[in-house]
Amino acid sequence: VVEPGRQTIQYMESMGCTMPPAVDSIREFLDLQHGTPLTWTINRVENLPRQLDSTSCGVFACLYGVYKVFGCTEFDFQTTDMNRVRLWIAGHFLRYTTRTI
Repeated sequence: VVEPGRQTIQYMESMGCTMPPAVDSIREFLDLQHGTPLTWTINRVENLPRQLDSTSCGVFACLYGVYKVFGCTEFDFQTTDMNRVRLWIAGHFLRYTTRTI
């Protein structure tokens, strides 16, 4: 989550790993767009649900984003919810795709 006005980058890592290289790439891109390097505060969001498999990272990323956009302060999903969430995401894509055809 990038908040340019506060010069903060928050990252959410579903496997519990250290900061991924993509965070530095995002910071570098933002500096290029601004024209001069800025001082960014980079924070890892703690107490997130962790994925227990190697196939759900995209679903976790989508859910982290949805929860953040809606201002949720507690992430109350887990790996066992992923198949249901995949169906929910697919349903939204299908519903909006058919409206534009």
